[in-house]
Amino acid sequence: MKRSQTKLLLSLAAAVVAACGSSTTDPVPSISASTYLRATDCGPSVSRHGEVIDVSPTGADDTASLQCAIDAAIAAGRPMSIRLAAGTFHTSQLVAKGFNGRLAGSGKDATVLANPATPMFVTPLDFYLAEPSATNPWPSLLAFVDGDFKVSDLTIQVLDEAPTTGWSIFGIMPPIKALAHEIVIVGTSARASVERVAFVGKVAPSDQLFGMNIYNAVFFEGILGPPIAGAFSVRDSAFIEVAAGAVAVNLKDARVSVLDNTSHRTTWPVQIADLDRTEVLVAGNRFQDGAAGIQILDGCAPGEPVCGLRDTRLAIAGNQLSEVDGVEVIATFGEGVRCAVVGNQIQYDPAVGGVAVWLGPGTKDCLVVTRGAVKDQGVGNRVIAIP
Repeated sequence: MKRSQTKLLLSLAAAVVAACGSSTTDPVPSISASTYLRATDCGPSVSRHGEVIDVSPTGADDTASLQCAIDAAIAAGRPMSIRLAAGTFHTSQLVAKGFNGRLAGSGKDATVLANPATPMFVTPLDFYLAEPSATNPWPSLLAFVDGDFKVSDLTIQVLDEAPTTGWSIFGIMPPIKALAHEIVIVGTSARASVERVAFVGKVAPSDQLFGMNIYNAVFFEGILGPPIAGAFSVRDSAFIEVAAGAVAVNLKDARVSVLDNTSHRTTWPVQIADLDRTEVLVAGNRFQDGAAGIQILDGCAPGEPVCGLRDTRLAIAGNQLSEVDGVEVIATFGEGVRCAVVGNQIQYDPAVGGVAVWLGPGTKDCLVVTRGAVKDQGVGNRVIAIP
């Protein structure tokens, strides 16, 4: 595995702090809780029944009705449910700032969110300098800023090789036309749960970075200065032909759980980096046909307040992995890190240097119980080989 390549994927979030400092201004005023937006203002495809907003696909561009439903739910000022009917919704970027409630389809096999027929316009240069909004469209299909919410029971599918008009960050040229995220969660504090969602992308030979049209399925990240706090849970979901599946970067006072998910032809199904006072559980997943099933690494840029792991508990247990490398723990451990990699069933590829578990030179005092080869470059790690 080339560590530099995986760090490039994480750099979409990691270099933000050094570039931006600790504050930003939202270019679009958000709807306040006192402003009551009626769902009936959203058109005939949207209706409200108490605390439930129902949305049906129109057969055309559904962006306006979906965004209107989100805005109406936020404006209600209390937890709301947005319920998507069966069918395919074609949408450009959607933004939910401070959403409290649930966005649910009618089932993974019933409700599909898909990109529009024409490439989505994206802020062409350094979109991350401000949070996602109508005037600063990120290469993200569904963007949440803070909030307390669940997304469930649907498929997000992007099959165009070049779904955006092109964007560039950190001077990367030529412009990237992939989506950076199918779902992204940013801000300073969020409680985000993703359950029974299929994230579907496509191999894209024209993409020069990762060869995929989706870089991250679902990304939980602290940007624009401080790390993000709260909770991030991804459960019973599927990652299909995306570069990275569930990704969490720059967290403090948070809890991360990645449970019972599957992947197919996804390069890195789980990537986690830069944690402070955070609990991580990655368990019961079934990942195959990728480069590394689970990666814990450093993704920080110089000057980022959180770099590596400190005061963090990391447990990787009960996963079934069939990858080049099974588990790569290559982050830098600070003080107060407890680490266990136990009870996993790992098939790896020794023909290309793959191992069951790789403990990088920055690791220490990590317990590993496994069958197969372990590459231990750390200090004081305890490796128990199972015959």
